[in-house]
Amino acid sequence: MSTPKLTLVGSDDIPVEIDLKAALLSRTLRGYLNVLQSSGPDSATTVSSSATEFIDDFDFDTITAPSEPFPVPDATSQILTAVSQFCSLQINSPEKFHVRHASKTRPFTRVNPALIPAWCENFAKQFKKKEDLDNLVDLIRVANFLDIAPLLSFSLQLMADHILYFASNDKPQKEMLEFFGLCDPNDPQVIADCQQKGIKPQKL
Repeated sequence: MSTPKLTLVGSDDIPVEIDLKAALLSRTLRGYLNVLQSSGPDSATTVSSSATEFIDDFDFDTITAPSEPFPVPDATSQILTAVSQFCSLQINSPEKFHVRHASKTRPFTRVNPALIPAWCENFAKQFKKKEDLDNLVDLIRVANFLDIAPLLSFSLQLMADHILYFASNDKPQKEMLEFFGLCDPNDPQVIADCQQKGIKPQKL
């Protein structure tokens, strides 16, 4: 029997399906399913707080996917499709993207590129170009909202790779600012605009 699916819907009202097994990588969706299962006819069936434990041990024949879509605010169907794609690959591929646990002093810990599965590199191609930067920011925000640790870690690493590209290749500051759509804080016009608004521009 095939795994039931959960439907996500974003700001463009286009539904995107995700396998329930893959959706359980999201702590947000696990909590949502917990509420539904605990209030349903079989209240004994609950979703574990541990995604791995749930995925390995749960009998999917005992659960019915919600009939109503789960709303994800300010997310397009394109981003939700990418979320579904990543989660399915993470669950079904032999090689996993392993999150390096951060500490208080190092909230973001970069994963060695040599340890990143090939499927991650293929997934990342849709977020490599300058015109894809807004989508990458949206992916980070949605991964954070859905609390999908592997996707959040990997998407943050993609953003860090963009920054490291300019830092390691001695690219001009202006080129980096243009890539990220930022204003030059040293530009006289920017300084004048900030002063007019009562904002102190931060020097780079």
